[in-house]
Amino acid sequence: MKFAGWMCVWFLLGAAVWAQSNCPLPPAIQPIPPGANLFSETQESDLGDVIAERLATDITVVNEESLNAHLREIGQRIVHYLPPAQFRYQFVLIELPGVNAFSLPGGRVYVARKLVALAQNDDELAGILAHELGHIVSRQAAVEVTRDLRAVLGITQVGDIHGDKLRGSGDICRGCRHISVRRISGARHREQGNLVC
Repeated sequence: MKFAGWMCVWFLLGAAVWAQSNCPLPPAIQPIPPGANLFSETQESDLGDVIAERLATDITVVNEESLNAHLREIGQRIVHYLPPAQFRYQFVLIELPGVNAFSLPGGRVYVARKLVALAQNDDELAGILAHELGHIVSRQAAVEVTRDLRAVLGITQVGDIHGDKLRGSGDICRGCRHISVRRISGARHREQGNLVC
C-alpha cells in the first residue's frame, strides 16, 4: 500500500513538473518601434501630470492615509521589479461609482475604493496594480497619443519651447503649459505651432 501511495505522489509531482516545463516564459517587454512614440520618459511624466490636473476636477481622491499607504506599499514592491525608467510612480485611491482601475502616462495608477474593498487579498490587488503598471511600462498611452496627434493634427515632433526654438527633449507642459509641436502641412512646408495643454 505504501508503494502505491509513493507512486501516486511521484506521478503527481512528475505531472506538475512536466506541465510547468511546457509553460512559456512571459514575453519580454518589446521595444517600441522607432517613431511610434514622440515622447521621452520625462515628457511622458509631464503629460501624465497635465492629465492628472484635469482629472482632479472630476474625481475624488480618498484621503485616508492608512488605505493609501497600504496601496503605495503594494505598488512599490512591484515597481522594484520593473525595468529602470524615469517615471514617477504614484498610487492613488479614488472614489468611483464602479469597480475600476486605470493608469496615466508617466506613472500614476488610480484605483477605485470599491475595487480595493472587493479584492480578496493583497495578491489580487497586486495583480490589478501590476496590470496597470504594464500599461505604463509598455508606454501604451504615449503611443496612442502619438498616433492621434499624427492622425488628427499631422504632428511629427513635440518638445520644449525655448524662445523660438523647438527642442526635442526635456520637459513639456511645465510652467506655461504649452507643448511645442512641429508638423508638415500640404506641400511639405514645415510649420511650428503651440498647443495649449
